[in-house]
Amino acid sequence: MPAVSRGDAMRGLAVFISDIRNCKSKEAESKRINKELANIRSKFKGDKTLDGYSKKKYVCKLLFIFLLGHDIDFGHMEAVNLLSSNKYTEKQIGYLFISVLVSSNSDLMKLIIQNIKNDISSPKPVHVNLALHCIANIGSVEMAEAFGSEVPKLLVSAQANESVKQSAALCLLRLFRTMPDSMTYAEWASRVIHLLNDQHMGVVTAAVSLIHSLSQHSPNDYKGCVSLAVSRLSRIVTSTYTDLLDYTYYFVPAPWLSVKLLRLLQCYPVPDEPAIRGRLVECLETILNKCQEPPKSKKVQHSNAKNAVLFEAINLIIHIDSEPNLLVRACNQLGQFLQHRETNLRYLALESMCLLAGSEFSADAVKKHRETVINALKTERDVSVRQRAVDLLYAMCDKTNSEEIVAEMLDYLKIADYAIREEMVLKVAILSEKYASDYTWYVDTILQLIRVAGDYVSEEVWHRVIQIVINRDDAQGYAAKTVFENLQAPACHENMVKVGGYILGEFGNLIAGDSRSSPLVQFNLLHSKFHLCSPATRALLLSTYIKFINLFPEIKPTIQNVLRNNNQLRNADVELQQRALEYSQLSSITSQDVLATVLEEMPPFPERESSILAKLKKKKPASAQALEKDEEKHKKSPASVENHVETKETPPPITNSNSVDLLGLGTPAAAPETNNTNALWDVFGGSPAPEEQVIDVNMSKTEENPGVPAAGSEPPTTAANETQYLTNIESLLPGFDIPNQLSSEQPPAVELLNIGSNTFDEGTLVTQPAPELISGIGDIDFAQTSQVGSDVCADVSDSDWFEKFLFKNSGVLFENDLLQIGVKCEFKDQYGRVGLFFGNKTPTQLNHFSASVTLTDDQQGKLVVATQKEAPSQIDGGAQVQHFLNMECVSLFSDAPVLRIRYNHQGAPHSVSLKLPVLINKFFEGTDMDATNFFGRWKQLGQPAQECQKIFQAKFPIDASSTKLKLTGFGIACLSGIDPNPENMVGAGIVKTKDLQVGCLLRLEPNQAARMYRLTIRASNGVLSQTLCDLLEDQF
Repeated sequence: MPAVSRGDAMRGLAVFISDIRNCKSKEAESKRINKELANIRSKFKGDKTLDGYSKKKYVCKLLFIFLLGHDIDFGHMEAVNLLSSNKYTEKQIGYLFISVLVSSNSDLMKLIIQNIKNDISSPKPVHVNLALHCIANIGSVEMAEAFGSEVPKLLVSAQANESVKQSAALCLLRLFRTMPDSMTYAEWASRVIHLLNDQHMGVVTAAVSLIHSLSQHSPNDYKGCVSLAVSRLSRIVTSTYTDLLDYTYYFVPAPWLSVKLLRLLQCYPVPDEPAIRGRLVECLETILNKCQEPPKSKKVQHSNAKNAVLFEAINLIIHIDSEPNLLVRACNQLGQFLQHRETNLRYLALESMCLLAGSEFSADAVKKHRETVINALKTERDVSVRQRAVDLLYAMCDKTNSEEIVAEMLDYLKIADYAIREEMVLKVAILSEKYASDYTWYVDTILQLIRVAGDYVSEEVWHRVIQIVINRDDAQGYAAKTVFENLQAPACHENMVKVGGYILGEFGNLIAGDSRSSPLVQFNLLHSKFHLCSPATRALLLSTYIKFINLFPEIKPTIQNVLRNNNQLRNADVELQQRALEYSQLSSITSQDVLATVLEEMPPFPERESSILAKLKKKKPASAQALEKDEEKHKKSPASVENHVETKETPPPITNSNSVDLLGLGTPAAAPETNNTNALWDVFGGSPAPEEQVIDVNMSKTEENPGVPAAGSEPPTTAANETQYLTNIESLLPGFDIPNQLSSEQPPAVELLNIGSNTFDEGTLVTQPAPELISGIGDIDFAQTSQVGSDVCADVSDSDWFEKFLFKNSGVLFENDLLQIGVKCEFKDQYGRVGLFFGNKTPTQLNHFSASVTLTDDQQGKLVVATQKEAPSQIDGGAQVQHFLNMECVSLFSDAPVLRIRYNHQGAPHSVSLKLPVLINKFFEGTDMDATNFFGRWKQLGQPAQECQKIFQAKFPIDASSTKLKLTGFGIACLSGIDPNPENMVGAGIVKTKDLQVGCLLRLEPNQAARMYRLTIRASNGVLSQTLCDLLEDQF
C-alpha cells in the first residue's frame, strides 16, 4: 500500500471528529452533525467544482457520520466519482464508501461495475487490489455474474504479483459462496491446485481456503490437490523443513497454513499411493512427536499455535481411521490434556476423544480415561466442559462398562445443570436400553431416571419402557412390583404415575396375590394420586380403572362409584367426562365375556427404531450417529438380553435372530396374525393367494404403443423394415440422434452417446500419442446394417469389469496392454442402443479388426441384435473407433450376449471374448405405487412359483444410501413409507419386452448384527424372479 503523504492528511476531518468527541450530550452531537451535513450538502450542490481532495474529505465525513448511526442519503455519486481518480488515497476512500454504504440494488451499481472493470485491467497492482476488495465486500449475485470469469484469470496470471493473487483467491472464494452451483471453475482446477506450491505465504494460504471450499462442492475436479497438500505439509512440519523459513510464529512454522492444509486433506479419503500415504503418516507422527517436546516459549501464543496444529492433525487421524498407532498416540496425547489447567484445552480434548471413541482401533484407549472423565463431570466449573464429558461417557459406553457409566450419569443427574438434563435423560435411557444385561436392571434404571429427573423425562422415554415391558413376558411381573413400590413414595412424579397406571392396568394381576398389593390396595394407591395429576394423566388412570374392572371383578363396585361420581361425569374437561361416561356404561351394560374381549391385554408392539434415539438425532445428531457407529463396531457381540434371561414358553415376536435389538435397529419382528389386509406383516408373511386371484400383468405392447411392432412380428430383414425398426427406437430414445438412411442428405457428425465428453467412469485412454483418443462419432452408414449371427461362442472369459454394469450404463468394459473397450448404453421400453468404443493403446496399427456379438441358446428368439455401424478393420496407433448396436428384447432371457473381438498386432493374432453388459434388468422400468396397491399385488403374487427368496452374507458394509443407489441403478423404483422398518428396502418395477410386460416387487432386509441380507422378489413370471435374485445376490 502506498505511503500516505503529509499533504493527504485531512485536517478538517480530524477537527470534526474532535468536535464530536467533545460533545457533552446527544443533542449537542446531533446539532454538530446536522451542521456538518448542511455544509457538505452545500459544497456538493455549489457551482464551484470540488477537487479530489475535497471530495475525499467530505466523503470521509459522511462515512464517519454513518458509522455513528445516522442515515446518509446523498454523496453516493461523489464517492463513485472518486473511483475514477488516479490518486490511490482518493480511490481508496471511494471504494470504502461504496463497500459500506451502497446497496447491491442501487441504481449506481452498473456505473460502479464499469469503474471496477477499469481498475481490474489497470497495470497498477494497488488499483487492482482495491477493485478486488470491493467485489469481495459487496459479494452480490450481480458482482458474481460480472466478474466470475475475470477474477480467475488474475489468480492464475503469470504477470500478476503476489498481493493481487492473494486478493484474487479470497475474492473468488467470496463469489463462490454467493453462487456455488454456477461457479465451480472446473476448467481452472489444475492451475488453481498448483497454487499450493507458491512460495508466497499469503498466496498459498488464500489458495488453500479457496480449494477447500471448491473441493467440498466438486471433489472430483480438485482431487489432485491431495498429493500437493501432503507434499507442502511435509515441507513445513518435518524436522528438515526448508519451506517458509521466513514465517515462524513463536517457534511454530506456518501454523495457520498447516491447519488449513490438514483441514483440506479431510475432504478426501486416505491416499491410495503408498508414497503419498507414507509421507502423510510421517507428517502426522512428526506433529505428535513435537507435542512431546518441551515448549520453546512460555508465551501463550506458542502453545496456541502448537495446539492448533495438533488438534487439526488429530481430526485428520480420526478421518483416516486406518492407522492404529496414530489413533492410540492421539488418544494418549488428548488424555494428557484432560487435566490441563486451560479450560479450552480440556474442552477440545473431550470433544476429540468423543470422535476417537467411535474408532475400533482407539476405543479401548479411550476407555482407560473413564475415571478422569467422570471426575471432570463432577468437578468442572464450566458447564460446556461438563456437557462434553457427558458426550464422551456416552460415546465410550459399551456392554462391558454400561452399568458403571449409567450409574455415574444417574448420580450426576441429581446436581446437573438444567441446560443439559434433558439430553442426559435421553442418553441414559438409550444406553440402559441398548446395553441391558437383563430387564430388571433396565426397568430399575428407567424408574430411577424418572425419580431423579422426572421433569425432564419426555413421553418418548416412558412410552418406550412400557413398550418393552409389554413385549417381554419375563419382565412384566417385576415391572408391576417395582412400579407399585415406587408409587408408594410420598413424593411421586407424575411420569411415575403414568408408567405405574399403565403397567398396573395391564399386569396388576401378577402381583395381586400378595396382600400388600391386593387389587383394592393397587386401586387406592393410584386413586390417591388422581387429584394431583394433569388431565392427560387422569385420562390414563381412568383407562387403568376400567382395566381393573376386567382384572379384578371383586372391586368393580368401588371403581364404578368413582366413574359415576359427579366430579367425573360433569368434569369441565371434555376428554375426562367422555371417558368416565363411556367406561361407566361399558362396565354396566356389557357381559363379562364382552368386557374381557374389549379390555384384553395389549398385544406386543412391533419393533422399530427407538423413538428416544430419533429424538436424540433431532436434538444432537452427532451423538446419535456415534451410537449407530458403535452398533456396527459391536455387531459380532450385540447387546443381547436373551443371552442372560430365559424367555417364557411363548416369547413375544421381536426378532428371528438369537439376539434382541432393543433399539429396533435389527431385522423386523414377525407380528401376530391379523385379519387386516392392509397390514404389512400380513402381506409379507401371509399365505399365498388363491390361484384365481393372481393378478395378470401381461399386457400387449401394441395396445400401449401403437407405433411399436406387434407381438409375434418377425425381426426386420429388408431395408425398409430396418428403417421402421430404427425409427421406433428413435421415437423411444430421444437421446439418440439417429439419421434417416432414406434421406438424400446425410446429417453432420453427432455425439450420439456423449462419449466425446470423456464421461467414462473409469477414465479415458492415457497412452501417447493420442491427444484426441476419445473423438466425436462420425456419420453412421446404415447401408452396413446387418443382422448379427447367432453362433454360440464357447469358452467365454468373464471380465472383471462386468458386474459393475448391473447398476450403470457406461464405463470401461475391458482393458489390457493393447486394447481398451468402452461401452455406453441407453434403454427405453424393450429397445436398447449400445455404443462400443475400441481404443488402440499401442503406437502401432491393429489389423484385421472385427467385432461380433453372438447369442446364447437362452437368447435365441428372445433378443434381437442388429449392427448399426461396424468398426473399421484397421485401428491406427493411439486412435479410437466406434461400433454401434441396436437391440430389441422380445421375451425374457437370463444370460448376457457374448462380444468377440479379433485382431492382429505386429503379425500376431489376438482374440477377446467377454460378456456384453445387456441383461434383463436393462429393460426394467421402476414403478411408483402407494401402500394399498403394493400390499394387494404382493399378496396376489404369493404363489411359491412366483417368489424367489435368498439369504446371504453381506459383502460390503451395510449402508442404506449405497444400497438404495444400487437398487435404483438396477432399475427398481425404491418406495418409501411402505415397510414399517425404515432400514428395509421395498421396490417395484416392470420388465418390458416385445411380447409381454412382467410386474415385479422386491423387498431387501438387512441384519446389521449378523451382517446378512434377506432378499425376496415376487413376479408373475417365476423365471424372472429367479433371474433377478441371482443377479442381485452377490451385489450387497
